[in-house]
Amino acid sequence: MSSLLRDRSEDGGRSPLSSTLARELKGEKMIPVYGFSRVKDPVVGETRDLRAPWALEETGLPYRVHGLDYVEGDTKTGDNRRISPFSQVPVIDDDGFVIAESGAIVLYIAEKAGVLIPADLQGRSRVTQWCFTALNALEPTLLQIQIIEGGGEKATGVQRRPELAERREKNLRCWSSSCRVALTLQVKILRSLTS
Repeated sequence: MSSLLRDRSEDGGRSPLSSTLARELKGEKMIPVYGFSRVKDPVVGETRDLRAPWALEETGLPYRVHGLDYVEGDTKTGDNRRISPFSQVPVIDDDGFVIAESGAIVLYIAEKAGVLIPADLQGRSRVTQWCFTALNALEPTLLQIQIIEGGGEKATGVQRRPELAERREKNLRCWSSSCRVALTLQVKILRSLTS
């Protein structure tokens, strides 16, 4: 999946993978992380699923990666859809508490471990602000630049719009209105559907 997970014997057994195996052998409860085992070549090392193991490594929480083969369609199986309504990764399952979306996972891991995030409300809110900024202001812009520079078949907005509109509809069908805080973040999107 990534260099984080490679077992390198020259490091004296200090690689994350050998550390993970040692902790598992000691009987520590591992947090399952569902991520990619294989993706298409242009995105190797750039996928969002790398964020969860990175945060787990930074916090020292024990985890085990369950690889899904994107190329073979593992993310679209019924098993994956049960834990990830949008058929995406990463997803973690912390003793029955299943959470998807890399930003939410990273914040959850930080809160659980008590590191990477301040203990006070204002400090946590500032970290949350920068997480939203990274995911909603910086990443989409950079992603569009990558798509344009990559020159893929559907590089222009006009060409990509039908696919994106279909994805929006599918995602909104999965939307749970029970989360009122998140719902307030979607007002613009919901208004666009009625106009």
